[in-house]
Amino acid sequence: MKDLHRLILTSTTYRMTARKEPTSSESETDPSNRLLWRFPPRRLSSEEVRDAILVTSGEIRFPENAHPDSVSGTSPDRSIYVKKLRNKPDALLNSFDSPLGFQSAPRRPETTTPTQSLMLINNTWPMDRAKAFAKSLHFDDDGDRRQKIISAYRRAFSRLPSEEEIKKALALIDSLSTIRSDAKQSPASDETAFHPNSEKFAAVKEIDIGGSALRLQRSSTYEQVEVDLPLDRETDEFTIEAVTELDSIYPDGTVNTLVSRWDDNRSTSGWFLCVTSTKSRYQPRNLLFVMNGVDQKGAPKYEVVVSDLRVPVGKPVYIAAAVSARPISKGSAFGEVTFFLKDLSDSKANLESVTVKHSVVGKLNDSPFPLVIGGRKQVGHLWDGQVSRLTLSQSSLTRDQLILYPTAPTPNRIADWKFSGKLPPNANWYGQKSANPSLDSAADFCHLLFNSNEFLYLY
Repeated sequence: MKDLHRLILTSTTYRMTARKEPTSSESETDPSNRLLWRFPPRRLSSEEVRDAILVTSGEIRFPENAHPDSVSGTSPDRSIYVKKLRNKPDALLNSFDSPLGFQSAPRRPETTTPTQSLMLINNTWPMDRAKAFAKSLHFDDDGDRRQKIISAYRRAFSRLPSEEEIKKALALIDSLSTIRSDAKQSPASDETAFHPNSEKFAAVKEIDIGGSALRLQRSSTYEQVEVDLPLDRETDEFTIEAVTELDSIYPDGTVNTLVSRWDDNRSTSGWFLCVTSTKSRYQPRNLLFVMNGVDQKGAPKYEVVVSDLRVPVGKPVYIAAAVSARPISKGSAFGEVTFFLKDLSDSKANLESVTVKHSVVGKLNDSPFPLVIGGRKQVGHLWDGQVSRLTLSQSSLTRDQLILYPTAPTPNRIADWKFSGKLPPNANWYGQKSANPSLDSAADFCHLLFNSNEFLYLY
């Protein structure tokens, strides 16, 4: 078969381009291209569309083993690993005619519908990929934008842009940046960085929380706080404690991140503490600790530690995770996380706790990222609510060392923030409205590339 393959693949017919415009003779003799005087244009399949977007944005993630688990459509893994859900198929794959996966499909329909364009233009997933694409090209710095546009064309279309295309791209980005800069105003009247604790935390009596709380709001100036906090990378034991309130959870499977030190890229170490949303595989409002480090053999290890403690919405709560990413005993292959949860709106509520083993036993804090309150170093997965007090201790605390028991000896606490009308030292707000207008405009340009026929069709 190899000789036949070589003959086909090197033939003039196979190597024809679809860009060739028909001459008058070809239009009269063979208007339907039955004789293959040019390559017939073919739209990418649903999986190819999704994978091409992930490759172009630089986010594609390849499995660490030969038989990876199935993943959500929001993950950066290849489409072949995306799970098939009977009642809720992946929106992008489904719109581009992906088979349901429950029976053989020897042929796929090839439809062209308005919903496909609407999906690529309006759905948050392609827009988030466009933002990642723009960031990977470093549109957020002051480098040579002309060279960045050339790189964008090479990654999206595997060709260099013409001078006219470069001029139009620069003009588009400049125009959008000007519009965004002109529209950039002070926060709306309902956007405030701090709220009095008397509003949401009046029932909290047993913990010192100061006078005000951080108000973390999605799609606002005040989405999350980044803190440049020095952490010992060799210390893989620490405890996060928070007095907080969660106003709402996402309607899909997106998690609500309370605090993190990671961007969810498995090529780097890191972690985040979060609460699940409505359609999570772990059930709604489940307190999780997600980590990426190494196992006992030194191999990369990603793990989701599930507490099965349910965080109430709209109530002040105490949340803590005492993390040990070291073997719990000599020769052991496991570390452990102890979760704590208490409803502070009920004076009679008990402190719930559970200890869960995991396989990450090293390099958990070997992360290049700052500490982020209310999200992580990626788009989305934000906390919607208030944080009245947050502490970070560089050891795995026991129950009697928690801030719930103020008379206990003070542990190795490296951060203790009560947010009395100001941010911690070396901290800055980060939010949608405070984003870089130039970067956002470049993301719009990248989004247009994803929506072009040249990207979606094989020529």
